[in-house]
Amino acid sequence: MPSPIVRRRTLRWIALAGALAAGSLSLVACSGGSGSSGDSKTLVVQIQTGQEPEVNGFITVFKKQNPGVTVKTTSVSQTAKGGTNLQVITSSNAPDVAIVPTNSEAYTKAVDGKQLLPLTDVYRASDLQKRYGDALANSLKTDGVPYVVSFDSTLYSIVYYNTGLFAKLGITPPANHRFASLAELKTDVDALKAAGHQGLSIGPADKFQASWMIDAFLQSTATPSEYQNYLSSWQKDTKVTAKFTDPAFTKAVGMIQTMGKEGIFQNGFLGMNVAQSEATFIQQQSGMLLDGSFSPAVLQKDGIGFDYDWALLPPVTPGTQMKVSTYNGNAYAIPAKAKNPSLAKKFLESMMSVDGQATTVSNGGIPAVNDVPQSAYASLLPQVRSELDDIAANGSAPGWTSVVPGGIGQQLVDPLVQEMLNGNGSPESIGRAAQDALEKFRSSGD
Repeated sequence: MPSPIVRRRTLRWIALAGALAAGSLSLVACSGGSGSSGDSKTLVVQIQTGQEPEVNGFITVFKKQNPGVTVKTTSVSQTAKGGTNLQVITSSNAPDVAIVPTNSEAYTKAVDGKQLLPLTDVYRASDLQKRYGDALANSLKTDGVPYVVSFDSTLYSIVYYNTGLFAKLGITPPANHRFASLAELKTDVDALKAAGHQGLSIGPADKFQASWMIDAFLQSTATPSEYQNYLSSWQKDTKVTAKFTDPAFTKAVGMIQTMGKEGIFQNGFLGMNVAQSEATFIQQQSGMLLDGSFSPAVLQKDGIGFDYDWALLPPVTPGTQMKVSTYNGNAYAIPAKAKNPSLAKKFLESMMSVDGQATTVSNGGIPAVNDVPQSAYASLLPQVRSELDDIAANGSAPGWTSVVPGGIGQQLVDPLVQEMLNGNGSPESIGRAAQDALEKFRSSGD
């Protein structure tokens, strides 16, 4: 299993992927070769730094299912994967299987330039529409066509809380892992502060957690059809029926502003990164922590000394059943210039098989599909197993910032949300900025 610190940093770059137009590219051949071979029994697979154990698990399954095939790997840095890696995957020396984050500039430009092969046959052979579920499967398509295969999931916008501290202070834990309202969350924060602690610890300085919360709150302000439109309106064949200037979006952003004004977050939160935020929770300076499914492993490594449980942020619209937000942007594609596309498709089908997906758990990930046996999850920490049980019972929601291009979503919006929390800007001005960016994006190339 990769270091929990690597998992934390991986998510950090996930959040920033759409912002990266440039970065240091690191392509290092592993197991020999550069991917220039035309041998139909040789496959070249690109691996993001930090994800080696997970992808090596896929390769082991693939080689078992396809004896005699040689797999060569090249590495790409977290910085380069969403930006300058575009130069690699569109070159004559492109790998057969390339890492292409779905919310990155590399993805949108590669699709616009017809530099990725359609994967409709892979989706059909692996039954991914059903095994992903319609919400995720549709969000991974561009103009109805899949060009990427998401190979794992990350859960986020999850509130972890100190169960012993809650009990000591007489704070009732959130029922069914959900805060019913902002008033309930505020009452709990007030109780913590009265006892000398801080409330909900967050790490906005890493430039993703401020806008993370939009993904959670948008579930309760938008109707299902509006929510789906927000996920897909950047695609030019999708009619825009939900605007970012509409109340559904501005109310979600406004909830974050209200939380700031109500003192929900820890003192000095705008200057703290995720590691510092986690430290305040571990040291019991704060009673709650906003983080993700990767966090329990990080907290364990960092020596957390108390029991804790999890809950979801409260709905903006009372009575809404909140769902766990999921990121599925860790994705593979087949470059148009791949030398072995047929073998590459076999690799993707093997990776998405039940056997392939089951390896993600022992290697630090969570499967992207819904049919991996429960026995495969035994090695996960109890908080994460509980989160997955909740998804099985109540479903999940692909996060808006994890799906749309960064120039419309996180890259654009996160600094604006931070400025709003600092007293500058408003939900309405953020909505206008996002709408302007969407319209500019949709008109480009026309």
